[in-house]
Amino acid sequence: MSEKNVQIIAYHGWGFDSSIWDGLKKKLDPHVHFECADRGYFSHPDKPSWNDDLKSEPEKFLFLHSYGLHWCDRKILEEADHIVLIGSYLNFHPVERKAYKRSKLVLRRMLTQFVDDPTTVLQKYYENAFYPDKAGLNVPGHLNHDLLLSDLSDLDQDNRENAVLFDMRDITIIHGAEDQIVNNELARDMYKKLRLRSQYFEIKKGGHALQFTHSSKVFEILNSLFKFK
Repeated sequence: MSEKNVQIIAYHGWGFDSSIWDGLKKKLDPHVHFECADRGYFSHPDKPSWNDDLKSEPEKFLFLHSYGLHWCDRKILEEADHIVLIGSYLNFHPVERKAYKRSKLVLRRMLTQFVDDPTTVLQKYYENAFYPDKAGLNVPGHLNHDLLLSDLSDLDQDNRENAVLFDMRDITIIHGAEDQIVNNELARDMYKKLRLRSQYFEIKKGGHALQFTHSSKVFEILNSLFKFK
């Protein structure tokens, strides 16, 4: 067992809930204090905080999946010692003109369809998020339609205040080589912008939901860096 005092808080991406972290969480030793925020798309929202009651001040690790970077509590972000970005981005839409227009068109179609048929949109999204893995999720019976739609619209607006990331001292970026939601070129561009304070790992045959489909590989990378076990 590691002697390190570690606390992890994890934020999931759009369309998911906190259970997306279950596979990765199981690989950690029980001594690691792991809490998952939940946006509240399918249940009650939950926003954990850094635990100041632990015997000694822990190292604070923040795991952010995709849109989780953008709904994460700013204070939580600023107080983290290490940030792990999985399937994340600084800006959702590409800069290159043709790619930008294509990305905007796809998202606008999702928004239009989501209004009347959210289940179909989410099911297709899950297929794309887990690609190329055959694993998948079924859309929960109860969903917060307005919150999901509002956050999807926020993705489209893509007005990001990312300045705080450029003040962070320790960032690890993990991305899937075949991510169909956030192209790996966006991740590589993010790494270039954060290169003075970040390290980049790309998982072959990995998609957007790496902490679910490739939890062992993600753990292997993180454990080699931080010795969680």
